[in-house]
Amino acid sequence: MKKTLRAFGAGMLATAAAVAMAVPVSAQEPEPELEPLGAIVDITLDGCDIVVTFTADEAGEYHVEVWDDGELIGDVPATAAAGATATARYRITAVVKQGASGLGIDLIGPDGSSLDGVDPYNGADAVIDFCASQQPEPTPEPEPQPEPTANIEPAAAPVAAPVAADPDYTG
Repeated sequence: MKKTLRAFGAGMLATAAAVAMAVPVSAQEPEPELEPLGAIVDITLDGCDIVVTFTADEAGEYHVEVWDDGELIGDVPATAAAGATATARYRITAVVKQGASGLGIDLIGPDGSSLDGVDPYNGADAVIDFCASQQPEPTPEPEPQPEPTANIEPAAAPVAAPVAADPDYTG
C-alpha cells in the first residue's frame, strides 16, 4: 500500500509540474514597463556654483531643481545621453531662508517624474551669504523724460550770406 501511495504521489507531482509548465504565455503577467531612471551621484561646490553630477538611464533633458523652504529658487536643464553621466550648475544668487536647514536638490527626469533628491543639502552653507553679496546691484531704470510740447515753434533756419560774384574774391 505504501508503494502505491508513493507512486500515486509521484504521479501527482509530475502532473502538477507539467500543468505549471503548460501555462500559456498570454496568461503570464507582463513585465512591468521600466520608468526612466536617474540618480544623483555627487554634489560639489565650485565657487558660487552648486555642481550636481547625475546618471541618466534614458536620453533626454533632465532638470535639477533647487528648493529653499518649499520655494523653487532654481531650475537648471541638462541634456544627457542614455547611460551617461551629466552635470548641471546652479549659481547661488540669494541668501538661504532660515526656515529649514540648507537647500533641497531634486533630479527630474525627461518625463517630469522625480528621480532622486537630497534634502537638506548643507554643503554651500559657508558661502551662501558671500555669494549672494557678490551679485551686482540691479541697475535702476532710467527716469522717464518729458515729451516735447507740440506748441514749440521750430527754430528759424540760418540766413545764407551772399557770395560775391567777383572772380578775384578769395573769401
